[in-house]
Amino acid sequence: MKAACPASWTLDAGSVSNWPEGETTAVEGSGGMAAEIRKTPFAIGYLDAGHGQREGFAEVSLQNRNGNYLTTAEADIGQAGTQALAAGSSVIPADPTSDWSAVNVYNMPGDRTWPITLFSYFYVDKDLDAQGLDVDTQALLKAFLQYVLSEDGQTHAEQYGFVKLPAEVLTYNADTIASMVFTSTMTEFTRETSTQVGAGAGEYVLSTKRQSYDTVMHEPMAASLDELDAKVLALTKDMHSAAVAQLHGSGTTNPSKFFWHVMHLFKNQMMFPTHLAYR
Repeated sequence: MKAACPASWTLDAGSVSNWPEGETTAVEGSGGMAAEIRKTPFAIGYLDAGHGQREGFAEVSLQNRNGNYLTTAEADIGQAGTQALAAGSSVIPADPTSDWSAVNVYNMPGDRTWPITLFSYFYVDKDLDAQGLDVDTQALLKAFLQYVLSEDGQTHAEQYGFVKLPAEVLTYNADTIASMVFTSTMTEFTRETSTQVGAGAGEYVLSTKRQSYDTVMHEPMAASLDELDAKVLALTKDMHSAAVAQLHGSGTTNPSKFFWHVMHLFKNQMMFPTHLAYR
């Protein structure tokens, strides 16, 4: 706002602004902003597009760098990433291990580019072998990253209000994952989306044909809490008899529901026990 219309925007620019007292209400997180907009007549607030669209809020058109007024529904959100990686652009570092603190894709060129666009980031160690992580945890992390960037993962992301990454960003991310260092004895996961006779039953196969016991038996077990408790206790004992591969992460609220969805898919589609969590 300060860069686009400095004559109208007289407040500071940055992560914190000195909002006028009595004219604004401070809230925390997207959920807090949505709740405040919903309960306050004629309120104007700033909220990520996916969240605002799910809430059914009206949206104000913004003028982009090319002079066109758009809403997020009319804009090509992913175009900001394409422009940031275009030939001659230095917006995104060629080396993914570089300092990203100054990286932003605000106000990128393009007739349908949305002027206020943000990435959600994964921060991971480049050399996981040097970190001494269990090889199954390394494999699980790599599979999780690759799934999020896959066609299936990107489709699930759309269901949670995100926009599919453009091809240029997907290529950049694939190259980044390829540059990571994993223990040489690590067995990578593969995916079975259509029947692979024999191979699809392998231990390191994420299979869309595999469902966990709790998913299949959820409805009949819900009929009896006593029976459910007994079965959960038995399953817990079985899990404790085998090593559990664990993957835990933390970050911003925006992608949390998407990450939890992917983690649930992984838990259901894997043969050996896993524990994945994100806060």
